[in-house]
Amino acid sequence: MKLVITGTPGTGKTTVGKALAARLGVTLVEANGVARRAKCFKAGSRSEVDVMRLEKALQQELRGLRKGFVAEGHLLCEVRLACDACVVLRCNPAVLSKRLKARGYGRKKLGDNLLCEALDYCLLAAEARYPAGRVVQVDASKTTRLAGRVLAAAKLLEGDRVDWSGMVAEKRFQTLWKGL
Repeated sequence: MKLVITGTPGTGKTTVGKALAARLGVTLVEANGVARRAKCFKAGSRSEVDVMRLEKALQQELRGLRKGFVAEGHLLCEVRLACDACVVLRCNPAVLSKRLKARGYGRKKLGDNLLCEALDYCLLAAEARYPAGRVVQVDASKTTRLAGRVLAAAKLLEGDRVDWSGMVAEKRFQTLWKGL
């Protein structure tokens, strides 16, 4: 199986990717690692990734993996890789906020990521790049049996219905959205 896992930071991509690669007996390809090794950064930047260069580097790395792979990373919604399924992990912004705060995200970075999650950014970006019907979303707000749920969604090409957009107007999130 050739599986791409993407989503907003903090949704569980790395954890699920490791579990699925081990379960399927395939190589785990971490997009961030490929970006660092292949130096896929924009001119003058040490952190901003040039997604076109990343796509080429990933395609080259995946070329020899005949047995399949699990590729994971938040930037994978910005590239197009040959795969059986692209799974977008989603997470309730209230849960995601706690996860990202625990990682030490500052207010702006936290707000940006919560807004992207609430407005389906990764889902819409993936749907624009991957073939119709190959993109599914899985609610990763609860981590119970998440790897199994992701694998089932990828095999069936049928995921969860997720819509956090109504949260953008909620008072508890308005302070995060201000100043973005």
